[in-house]
Amino acid sequence: MKSVFIIFLAMITIFGCAKKMVPVAAAPPAPAVIITADAAKMDAATAVVPAEKMIAMGQETFTAKCGRCHGLKKVDNYTAMQWTPIMERMAIKAMLDSSEKANVIAYVNSGAKAG
Repeated sequence: MKSVFIIFLAMITIFGCAKKMVPVAAAPPAPAVIITADAAKMDAATAVVPAEKMIAMGQETFTAKCGRCHGLKKVDNYTAMQWTPIMERMAIKAMLDSSEKANVIAYVNSGAKAG
């Protein structure tokens, strides 16, 4: 009976630690935001649109990829400075590509608490 219990416990541990697969809708990569000398000439509406798209895509990625392993943290629990090392560490674990990482950073920074 003990051996059955130990085998059962080992199976739960193995399956519990296995990588979770969550289907994620493929989103086009975020447009690169390039700051040039002409950036001052851009009107406010043009400059905000890419950031809004990055934030929206970052929220989708945050919900899908960060939420698959643990409960989602409220973005206003941390300041932008506190989010930086968290994102550096967790982006690797979540296997985010560079555009996904940039989008998630834009999202968490947009809602981060002041400080």
